[in-house]
Amino acid sequence: MPATGSLFDAMARRYRRPFAAGLALWLVVCGLVGNTTDAFSHAPTADSGSEILVKFHAPHTVAAVQRFAAAYDGTRDREILHIGVHVLRFPPTTNQQALLHRLRANSAVAYAETNSVATVQLIPDDPGYPNQWGLTTINAPQGWDLAQGDPAVVIAVIDTGVDPYHPDLSGKQVPGWNYDSFSPGYNTADTTDNHGHGTHVAGIAAAATNNARGIAGVCPLCRIMPVKVLGADGSGTYDAVASGILYAADHGAQVINLSLGGSASSQGLQEAVTYAASRGALLIAAAGNDGTNFPTYPAALPGVMAIAATTSSDQRAAFSNYNTYLSVAAPGVDVYSTVWSNTAGSTYAYKSGTSMATPVVSGLAGLVIAQDASRSSAAVRAMIERSADDLHSSGWDQYTGYGRVNLGRAVSGSVLGMVTDGVTGATLVNAQVEALHAGQVRATTLSQADGSYNLRYLPAGTYDIRITLAGYAPQTRNSVLVETAQVSGPVDVALTRVGSVTGKVTSGRKAVAGATVQALQGTELLGSATTDAYGIYQIANLPAGTYTLTASASGYQSQTKSGVVVNPGQTTSGVNFSLTR
Repeated sequence: MPATGSLFDAMARRYRRPFAAGLALWLVVCGLVGNTTDAFSHAPTADSGSEILVKFHAPHTVAAVQRFAAAYDGTRDREILHIGVHVLRFPPTTNQQALLHRLRANSAVAYAETNSVATVQLIPDDPGYPNQWGLTTINAPQGWDLAQGDPAVVIAVIDTGVDPYHPDLSGKQVPGWNYDSFSPGYNTADTTDNHGHGTHVAGIAAAATNNARGIAGVCPLCRIMPVKVLGADGSGTYDAVASGILYAADHGAQVINLSLGGSASSQGLQEAVTYAASRGALLIAAAGNDGTNFPTYPAALPGVMAIAATTSSDQRAAFSNYNTYLSVAAPGVDVYSTVWSNTAGSTYAYKSGTSMATPVVSGLAGLVIAQDASRSSAAVRAMIERSADDLHSSGWDQYTGYGRVNLGRAVSGSVLGMVTDGVTGATLVNAQVEALHAGQVRATTLSQADGSYNLRYLPAGTYDIRITLAGYAPQTRNSVLVETAQVSGPVDVALTRVGSVTGKVTSGRKAVAGATVQALQGTELLGSATTDAYGIYQIANLPAGTYTLTASASGYQSQTKSGVVVNPGQTTSGVNFSLTR
């Protein structure tokens, strides 16, 4: 249950009637199945009556607020306790604009604003895309090799509730709370989803994985906190949303998913966001589905990550809003996930919208937090942003932010550099580049036509980078530090061309097997080889130069040959030895 006193001290009452134009606030509950129509073609179906959110400069008792409301022909209904915002109710015939003007003129009032109503916003979908195409696009399989989350990490889904019986979600939920005043379970721990949207969002973020059914969640081991702020019609008020944010922050949610939004800003919402951020929570919200740059809230509020949607071809979805506050983008078209339906019950369906893109990022945030619980929300956000793949233009842009999220890169590090010829400076292609940790190869790649290489998906740590290419001496760069969500380097390597020496070791007319032949420059040993059953040896990968070769074998006297010239890319042959006992 919530902290003593609850976030509401009285049950909210919500009337179903058309709301005044300009005061309605549309939530970005962005998803549909079948041929559901876009909610923008409909009027709101639920609202808060004539409710005003009022905050006073100084704390007021309940009795004082009741007297204040009565002076304006209203009543005090409830309070958002953490931020001291009171919900005042007035007759439906009240001229709200005039009332707001009068309230704001009162010296005791810090601010007054409409308690706006929100309803679902839907985008048509096409179920023709492969199931969960987005997981491959964001390189989830590579990332899951390194991180799958932790049950200690909780993602709050501030939405229509979550199906408590869904086989992909039932064992992954922690207690939540119901702030939907029109719900039978209002002001209780009953967060049953009677709409379907919240269940879809929860599955994307953290559905059970490897359970031989259904789908995979972005953060397989993370848990879900269902917080119900929207009803069966997808509508709810801003005070419910704010209360849900406060509940999640007070009950340990490290990530707060807000797949909703509206066209009006709100100081009350901003205070809730600020409070949650002060408790260490990372708030992630849908950018909106208008296909315009019109601000959507809470996505546009400071302290919130705003998420755009992309298609399976890695383009910004046409419906996805854009603006200067955008953080990153994620797959949001034809996303397959868990859902509740009043006809089919616990099932699965495709939905599209920035609502679907948002829990992809929330799940990713859960993975990053699980890797290191000491990371701040600001650090987690920065890791997600800097590891994203640029899409629209170089660097940040208002259409896809820092780019489409890359799960694999966000939970790992990488090393990049160039491989060139040490004499000519020419770039070298197909050089083998390996990352070794504690002597074990953890990743390998080949240099490209321009000589570049990129070792991806490395766990954080210190590595030795080894480069080999036929005709060149191997080279190793030691102690390269790799950090999560960062690129180390450039670790550029200039290789030295090499040649080889071959010959035969005998004693009289008999081959000497197992003899050791060494190539030295001064006192430095640069190569060695052992003769085979026929007495033949070959020392490869010797940098060009002049060498002294020594042959030795048990029971024989050693023999030395000086002035052996090795040319780059060539084999010096016929350097033979005849040992005596």
